[in-house]
Amino acid sequence: MQLSIADILIVGFYLTIVLFMGFYLQKKASSGVTQYFLSGRNLSWWLAGTSMAASAFSVDTPLYVTDITRSGGIGANWEWWCYAIGGAFSVFFLARLWRRAGVITDVELSELRYSGKGAVILRAFRALVFSVFVNCLAMALVIKAMVSILADSMGLDPLLLIPICITVTAVYSILSGFWGVVVTDFLQFFLALSGALLLAVFSVSAVGGISEMTTQLGADSAVSPMNFLPRPGGDFWSSLPAMLALLFGIQWWAFINSDGGGKVIQRQMACRDEREAARATLWFLLTHYVIRTWPWLLTALASLILIPDLPAGHSAYVEVMLKVLPTGWRGFMLATFLAAFMSTIDTQLNWGSSYFVNDFYARFLRPAASEKHLILVSRLSGVFFLILAGIFTFYADSVTSVFRFILSMGAGIGPIYLLRWFWWRINAWSEISAMTLSMTVSSICRLYGLELAPSLIITLAASLPLALLVTMLTKPTEREHLKRFVARTRPFGFWADLRRPQDAPDAWLPLLTGCICLCLCIFGLLFGIGWLFFGFYGIGIPVTAAGLLCGFAVLKLLVPSSPERRDTCE
Repeated sequence: MQLSIADILIVGFYLTIVLFMGFYLQKKASSGVTQYFLSGRNLSWWLAGTSMAASAFSVDTPLYVTDITRSGGIGANWEWWCYAIGGAFSVFFLARLWRRAGVITDVELSELRYSGKGAVILRAFRALVFSVFVNCLAMALVIKAMVSILADSMGLDPLLLIPICITVTAVYSILSGFWGVVVTDFLQFFLALSGALLLAVFSVSAVGGISEMTTQLGADSAVSPMNFLPRPGGDFWSSLPAMLALLFGIQWWAFINSDGGGKVIQRQMACRDEREAARATLWFLLTHYVIRTWPWLLTALASLILIPDLPAGHSAYVEVMLKVLPTGWRGFMLATFLAAFMSTIDTQLNWGSSYFVNDFYARFLRPAASEKHLILVSRLSGVFFLILAGIFTFYADSVTSVFRFILSMGAGIGPIYLLRWFWWRINAWSEISAMTLSMTVSSICRLYGLELAPSLIITLAASLPLALLVTMLTKPTEREHLKRFVARTRPFGFWADLRRPQDAPDAWLPLLTGCICLCLCIFGLLFGIGWLFFGFYGIGIPVTAAGLLCGFAVLKLLVPSSPERRDTCE
């Protein structure tokens, strides 16, 4: 791929804009730690939610969606669609609790929720492991993926473009903190979405339109790649009943981000109040699962016709881009890849620094440090993490399996992350034991080469009961400590006699109804729009209408029952 003058100007214009934003927002972010990591807790729902969507859109996300769709059809995307259920639960139950907690990071909750030595150990351990190891490893893998896209697929020299993009990202994100992250995320999200829409239009046009694509792919066939159900295999674990039971019954909550995940939680806590936090998460779910899914899927389906025999080591998404886009538009698409890449790197830098500074440096090393000093350390730690990520990049091929292992171990720790909000008896040792047991069991499963489904079931079955046993054999969190937590967050569930009358939680039945309606809204719109695309109006129109009606119900149920008590954390 040769870049024209127009391509270079497009990329240069984009990099100039985001760099300008960083310098412009520098002063605003420098006024305090809360401003630097949470934008002063003053974000509106549309800005926070769009930032969530941008941070979830990594440079290799459309490549991943295209690859699994080519191999397993549209139904293979249930591998990530199932997490919309957990997202809906977060909208109605968890977003308000996180915002009431008033912490700067989710790791800080360790000492707000638990007491004693276990809480201290848990906070220090998670702060260091996630900020240094997981954070830098995630950036290394993203850098490695971008290098592969530029060099292997586009034929460009990554040694020139990658350092420029990383430098620009480091400058604006380190200078402007979370303000720079969310503002540039807003631009980057719509740029990346525009690129996905553009490629989908060119791809479908190249195969002769939607009707021609449905004809060639055999939309009426049970084994067609256009089938919305997962494609069953020959053994028990890949049978349709087993896959559906795993997806809907276990996988969405046996997940390391079952409580929302650190980067989503950061944006929830940056919102003005709990209502805005819930709305932000709702907007994120609609954009992530409904709005941008179909551009990726249409490109993936078109690729089955345009490049049925893909050479090894090549990305179908990029190959389609090079095949159907004229010069000039390729520069625009390159800018969208850079936007996705930079939105991930800036998020990781700020998120990792927040863990290190708030939960380790300020908590254990310099508790009396001034705001100015902590912001300086935040910026320096961001530079250090970026350098460390660069070093990790050289070993990214060997650490990819380690990163996947970190994600898979959530089968045991995810349920504890949820239970700590609903059951008073969960303590710090519950989390510590769940993490330890999940890592151990997952390692054994990987050693024996088990696939995801049996590995997840075995890890969950072995680690969760033992973690609960540890819970009952260790001392519970101090009662006065729990009372303060209940008074602050008003959580749902089983809290014995720790509540005062004024600490009653919101009515759970309307929230559960809203959660179910949101799931029906997301999947109704997702599938209804797809059937409309493919010309199946008899089912597409009623399903889309049902999704819209459920969405209307969601908006009615989203308002907190006690709006005057929304903001109790300050």
